[in-house]
Amino acid sequence: MFIRLIAMVACTLLTLSAEAIVNGKDEAGMPAVVMLEGGGGVCSGSIVGLNPLTVITAKHCAYYGAIQLKGTAPAKVVFDKFPTKVFNPARGDSPGDIVILIYPQELSKEFNLSKEELFTVAPLSLKLHDSVSFCGYGSTNLDAKNITDNRKKRCGQNNLIIESEQYVFQDNYNRVVNSKDFTDLSPRELSEFLQTTTQFVLSQYEVGSRLAVELVSDPSLSVPAGGDSGGPWFVKSEDSRLHLIGVHSIVYQSPKMSAIAAGFSWKLDHPWVKQLLLKAALEGADINGIDELK
Repeated sequence: MFIRLIAMVACTLLTLSAEAIVNGKDEAGMPAVVMLEGGGGVCSGSIVGLNPLTVITAKHCAYYGAIQLKGTAPAKVVFDKFPTKVFNPARGDSPGDIVILIYPQELSKEFNLSKEELFTVAPLSLKLHDSVSFCGYGSTNLDAKNITDNRKKRCGQNNLIIESEQYVFQDNYNRVVNSKDFTDLSPRELSEFLQTTTQFVLSQYEVGSRLAVELVSDPSLSVPAGGDSGGPWFVKSEDSRLHLIGVHSIVYQSPKMSAIAAGFSWKLDHPWVKQLLLKAALEGADINGIDELK
């Protein structure tokens, strides 16, 4: 049974698909969430600075060419190779799935954003089952015929699955693998097992490099989908700052459960990501909160 379950959850969908945030709501606000186009696809991104305009998105979006903002290509694309040999490109996984886009200064005039509306990379303390928000420009089936004109920004919320002193991905993985009967698991335990099993399979080269969220188990919970790639996972702190905690990377489908389960975002406070952000700042990126990240 364990092998069949692995096969079920390890089916990844890393594409510029037309799927939108499941159970997401149309959102006219969040002006720092932007739509990126190119290469026949659409991705999402987060504005973190205006001098010059700087956007953080997924590296696989850059690979497919979906990095033009308002028809403008970035002046510079900053990325780095993730230090791992345990990687199967046939699986569609992208290690170190973060890229920083620096646009020409004149493009900043197109965005009238206050500092409070920008995302910050300043670290925030997180724990298991904290609420997280995310937004993206994935398309519903109704508006998928036109790749850009009918795109709407959608946002949703879910609960984080994150490693902590109380919860370790590999410990949970081993605990359930060694159990005799999956039917004894509660819905939340099964949800977390599906997520963390995939986390283990996809991230064995760097356990703890990603965040996950629960399966869609009720209409009040949302998950990002393929078309939301590169979009922000964020938390609004008590001082109203929008803390960017992750970049949406992978979704996977669980056919036997008839549900899409959002896989993972790459964590912004991971040491490798910190170095990438610092590298981008040295190359001219304007990154809100970078001093607090050091």
